[in-house]
Amino acid sequence: MSTFLGPLLSKSLQQFSTPYRIVKDKNLKHKLYFMLWQIPLPSFAPAQPEIFLAISILFLTLIGLFSGRHAFNITYGASIGTIVVTLLLTLKMISSFGQADAVGITFNGLFISDTFSVYIKVFLLSGVGLILLMIRSALIQTGLAIFESTILIFTSTLGMMLMISANDLLSVFIALELMSLSLYILIALKRKD
Repeated sequence: MSTFLGPLLSKSLQQFSTPYRIVKDKNLKHKLYFMLWQIPLPSFAPAQPEIFLAISILFLTLIGLFSGRHAFNITYGASIGTIVVTLLLTLKMISSFGQADAVGITFNGLFISDTFSVYIKVFLLSGVGLILLMIRSALIQTGLAIFESTILIFTSTLGMMLMISANDLLSVFIALELMSLSLYILIALKRKD
């Protein structure tokens, strides 16, 4: 039976494009092992602050959706923590640039992280942190104390951070669109003015 099963499996699997191999074990039974495609993953280390901020935007959206009437207060507190952690991740990257000319290029050359871009990101995140600290009372007074406001600020910040680290015209365009679309929505929240 085992001698019949091997050729049958190999002929039936030739129609699929998935690479495979049949390995005989000690009992002479054929086992089918599918090999995974060998896709090299990019290095995510140069983009740690951006990845953390993108994941935080998703979590803040979920928290805001399921929080009820206290959604703004909860997401505002979490957004202060998020900006602090993102700033610390960016500051950690400065200490890793102790080597001479340390540059991290990833995502097939679309993203670059060097000392200049990291310092500019620190200034950007510091400014966004100060804006978040000052904007709370203004949002409450104008009636825009909704959880989407901090998420839109973070989405625009993510676009700015991606634009700082852009190494290609395509990544500049995507970052510019991400930044500008979230700012358009943020401006349109106050429709009656």
